[in-house]
Amino acid sequence: MKKVYKVMTAACIAGICAFALGCGGQQKATENKQVTQKIIDRPSVVEFAPLGEIKEGRKNVYAVLKIMKGNYWGVVIDGIKDGAKVADVNVYLGGVLRDGGWEHQNELLKTALDKKADAIILATTDGSKLVDMSREIMKKNIPLVTVDSPLNSKEFTASFNTNNLKAGEECAKAMLDELKASGVKDSDNISVAISAANLMNATQLDRAEAVIATWAKLAPKQWKLIEQPFISGGDMQKAEENAVKALQIKDLKGIICVNNSSTDKSALFVMKANRKDVVVSGFDYGSNTKEMIKNSAYHCSTIVQNQYKMGFEGVKAAASNIGKDVKQSLTVDTGITIVNAKSQAEYEASLKK
Repeated sequence: MKKVYKVMTAACIAGICAFALGCGGQQKATENKQVTQKIIDRPSVVEFAPLGEIKEGRKNVYAVLKIMKGNYWGVVIDGIKDGAKVADVNVYLGGVLRDGGWEHQNELLKTALDKKADAIILATTDGSKLVDMSREIMKKNIPLVTVDSPLNSKEFTASFNTNNLKAGEECAKAMLDELKASGVKDSDNISVAISAANLMNATQLDRAEAVIATWAKLAPKQWKLIEQPFISGGDMQKAEENAVKALQIKDLKGIICVNNSSTDKSALFVMKANRKDVVVSGFDYGSNTKEMIKNSAYHCSTIVQNQYKMGFEGVKAAASNIGKDVKQSLTVDTGITIVNAKSQAEYEASLKK
């Protein structure tokens, strides 16, 4: 992957960084501020509540998630619940309703400490902003296990997540394959957009950077990756608006999405607009993504993560490290599956097992 980074296009990286740092121009800054304010104005926190049966005498694990709704996170929660049964621990679950609420997560982590948590599970919305709190947790010798999204530090006991650089690379390759399958020629002048929820999140930023690097290395010269990404800020209405705006781009033939909601909304509006000429490549297996892959008139691929394993193994690791030296910084890649028209039936069959 280091070799791939050497061929990153400076313009695209500048565009990604501008958005991540809030430097995308006055219009974009105003737009971002409006999106942020909309998110702030909504109820955002889900306070801790028991997940499954609570028994006296068992150790207590507190789990703080970055999103508390949706198919993807429902599977994470299922994994935590099942893992808790195996580990014989109580679990209390809390979190925020949309990606980006790191301040609320920080308060929930403080609450977990106040409640004398024996171990903590965290799916962080911001890998940098929560480092100080993670350090405080570790100083108290409380196991801190991250799932889905890693911290930008070594202040954790174990981390169960996707290798997002590899996943971003595979997402870009999937787009290239789907474009060629849809009939686009190497000599055609086309545009491809990038869509994300939150590039302040290390998970999505790693994926976006890997997409750009892979594109620079493998894509035909005439296939342009648009410099400025579409960012929703975790707001579903904004994600819908971004999908509609992307479809208005001249010569657009593809949308690469680096998170679940962006992928699902893009798939939805490509189908609504009857744009059979536009390919979607993204992450996870939302209902619209599933439908687009299934419809032979369209071209779509998605990178599916093993989020059940993240939750299941995460709570087991948290429980097994209670009372031990917690500074292990163990990272486990939970793997990915590429789902497209050819592999969809096999993937869905695996879900029933």
